[in-house]
Amino acid sequence: MQITRSSYQVPTSQIRVAPPSLNAADNQSHVDHVTTDGVSYVDNNPLKPQRPTPLKDKVATAAFLGSAAWTAANIGVAVANAGSVAGAVGLAGAAAGAAALAWVAADAASGVFHWAVDNYPTVKTPGVGSIAGQFQIHHHRTQDLHDVSFWSNTAHAGQFLWAPLAAVAAVNPHPVIQAASMAFLGAGWLAQGSHRWTHADKNHPNPKIADVLQKLKVVQDPVDHRIHHRMPWSTNYCIVNGANNGWMSKLDVFPRLEKLVFNVTGKKPHSWHDPGVEAYSRASWGSRAERDAARAELEANAAENRKIFRSKVKPEYEELKVHFGIDQSAAR
Repeated sequence: MQITRSSYQVPTSQIRVAPPSLNAADNQSHVDHVTTDGVSYVDNNPLKPQRPTPLKDKVATAAFLGSAAWTAANIGVAVANAGSVAGAVGLAGAAAGAAALAWVAADAASGVFHWAVDNYPTVKTPGVGSIAGQFQIHHHRTQDLHDVSFWSNTAHAGQFLWAPLAAVAAVNPHPVIQAASMAFLGAGWLAQGSHRWTHADKNHPNPKIADVLQKLKVVQDPVDHRIHHRMPWSTNYCIVNGANNGWMSKLDVFPRLEKLVFNVTGKKPHSWHDPGVEAYSRASWGSRAERDAARAELEANAAENRKIFRSKVKPEYEELKVHFGIDQSAAR
């Protein structure tokens, strides 16, 4: 069996499934998901009232959606004024194609961003510490996206993305450019919404539109994202629709990036807390013999390496809980 980073996952026998309060029908969506890899200190986020959407998030949402509507109106006007039915159809088709490509590109970008904040900053890193901490604590408190509204989930990106989208609408370039820009920035805005929907359960059901979009592969499928939540959280980083996760895993994109970053900066990613992942990443640019040796180590030492990973992650989680003011008694 050829072992790749994406297949380096905890055996099913080591996965602690749903907590007793969940019935058997719920187990499938909670395996490796709420209670990752049998880690006893994982919080299960008991059901609690969702916090109201603050005004700043409402403003950011309105600004982004308004900019998107402006851009869409520009595209609609251009198609309507194409001069012929054939011209209108051709322009609309080109705009749709550009939007689809941009959506997939945004998914890849979300993966690179997710990989970076998962692995390199700490909660104390200036500038990015807070957002990195939110991504990292999510591995332990996987239902935390439901603590706030969908609009608050997406407003974190919307507050930064509405201005460039409004600028595109104001300049009013070729409709194909506007369509690509709207799709790329729209996917960035929706990424955390898509992420939220992959963590739906009986207490946090998805709206019907989310189920439809998941089936159409416009947003990420829960099964695809569940792979990311298997320790050591080192694959399937893309969260818009996950379209890039397959080839990125097959080509070892992130192990290769980690080796490159280490060679240039000497900085180890958090996923290297697992010695097997470190060995695999270090070998990713090496010879066939080196890669085969790393694969053999992954297979032979997976259980022991996972114990080492857990021992190193636990104090980091405790630090994150202190930073975010999470009640220590809430931990399971």
